[in-house]
This record gives sequence, C-alpha cells and structure tokens, in this order.
Amino acid sequence: MTSEIRDIRLNSLKRDKLILERCIKMLTKRDLISEKDLNINQKLAVDSYDEINHLCTFNNGKFDCKIKIISEKVTTINKINGLYQLLDTNQETLLIIIVHDIQLKPFKEIVDFPNSEVFWIHEFIIDPIEHYLTPEHRKLENEEKERLIIEYKTKMKDIPRMDKTDFVVRYYNFKVGDYIEIKRKSISSGIAIAYRIVVNCSLDKLFAK
Repeated sequence: MTSEIRDIRLNSLKRDKLILERCIKMLTKRDLISEKDLNINQKLAVDSYDEINHLCTFNNGKFDCKIKIISEKVTTINKINGLYQLLDTNQETLLIIIVHDIQLKPFKEIVDFPNSEVFWIHEFIIDPIEHYLTPEHRKLENEEKERLIIEYKTKMKDIPRMDKTDFVVRYYNFKVGDYIEIKRKSISSGIAIAYRIVVNCSLDKLFAK
C-alpha cells in the first residue's frame, strides 16, 4: 500500500468516526440514548465499526441500531453491495443510511423500509444543529399542544409550517402533525419562543437545486 493510498484510507476512517460520533449524539438528542453516557456510547459506536463493510452495529444493552456509511453515489439500492439485504433483514431495528450522494428513487426506496432513515455525509460533517444560530427545537406533548391551542386561540391552519424534509425535522425524527416549540436567543427579551407544525411534502424538495 502506497503512502498516498494509506493517507486517503486514514482520512476516510477519521471522517467515518466523526460521523458515527455525531450520529450517536443525534440519537441522544432524540432521547433514545442517555445523555450522561454520550462519550461512552460514542466510543462504543466507533469500536464496533466494521471498516470493510462501513457498518456500525451499535448495542449498549439498552438500545441498538445500525449505521451504514456509503461513500459512492447511490443510483439504485441493488447496486450497493449488501444494501438491500441490510434493509430487508433489519426492519425491526433503526437503520441509518448516511450517503455521499443519492438519487431520488433509491432515497424513496430506502425510507419505504420500516425504521430506515437517510442522511448525507455533509450533514454530519457540518453538523448544523450545533451552529450557534440554530435555535433549540422540542416536540410538544399532547397536553402542551392542547394548552397552546386554548391559550392562543390558535387553529392548526394558523400555525406556521415546517416541511418533513427540513433537516431539523429529520434530525430529531419529528413526524407529520407534531407541534414544535422553537426557542431563539433574543436581544430584547432574552428568549423568543415560536411554534411550528410539521407538514407533509414531496421528497423532491430534498433534491431541488
């Protein structure tokens, strides 16, 4: 192995480890994994990463999932070695597919499988959720939603929308119909609170130039 090829492989592995760490952080923010054990779970994910198949099989005894990183462009799920089988045999397990590039058709095919989600590599490299301009998002419980409607005399049609394709919606795995509380830092009031409702939309929006 030449030094150039070795460097590329090491850089790719370093990138994959960063992606895994940030993916575990995402699952922590979803309350699927304990926040106090974040560092332990991130190390567990990295240690359980199969570098040959680019697959992390995560299981901390309380929660399990699989994270697949695909560096080539996905034009069909049948052309990526082992991808269809992975999707077909893990329908009861959360399966996160993280791709360099993907076309609309295979994207739809993947998310049609139960418990399967798709993200782009750059979304975890950039990590926009941690950007200081990104406000805090939280799904309202049913009682909070009812209270909001009563207190503000608001109807569903009057609440601003968030598309289900929005990165924040996908990151937290919010569902269509969820009411989201958004807290932003405000110079005048300290904290400004707004609300959104997640609505359905075409997946084509993810691929619009």
